[in-house]
Amino acid sequence: MIIKNLEPRDYDKVIEYAIEGMNFRQYFDHELALRLYGRYFLYLELNKVTDAYAAYGENGEFLGTLLFDSKQGEKSYKKLWQVFYVTLFKFILKFFFGKSAGQYDQINKKMLASYLKKNHPDGEILLFAVNPQSKGSGVGTALLHYLEQEQPGKQIYLFTDSGCTYQFYDRRDFKRVEEEKILLEHANTKQELRCMLYSRTL
Repeated sequence: MIIKNLEPRDYDKVIEYAIEGMNFRQYFDHELALRLYGRYFLYLELNKVTDAYAAYGENGEFLGTLLFDSKQGEKSYKKLWQVFYVTLFKFILKFFFGKSAGQYDQINKKMLASYLKKNHPDGEILLFAVNPQSKGSGVGTALLHYLEQEQPGKQIYLFTDSGCTYQFYDRRDFKRVEEEKILLEHANTKQELRCMLYSRTL
């Protein structure tokens, strides 16, 4: 396995892995809307990252990525057209989903504010997406080890929820320091999620 910087040609794969790994399908009935949202999510995070690590197999196959925002680093993946896409899509989300569009973000902001009262983190894991077919093969662990080597001694945090594979962090010495419940309404259904903030010193 080779780990290096994420290449733009693999963005579509990142979107695909994020859709499956974060269960975005449960929020969208149409494939086009799902893909557009996946792209919005990726661009939203790319605009904030300082480091984008990617794992590749020996045959060059893209296996997964870890996007990290170091508070001291340069936003090296931020692009003007990505900012425009995110801004436009946020407007569309608000138009179609109303109040519920910002619920998730508000809960995360609340947890972060509580966390920051006692902590001064050095960075945040913004996205961790691995090929669903590679789960259990050590791709996620390898990416996390690479982050540890690149950012030794740094205190980091991340957001996740009960719709994702949060157990991965439980098994790797992350501490769940904040947790909130949220009721999301979509497609005439209601779904309860547990939103969580994890932290760890690398």
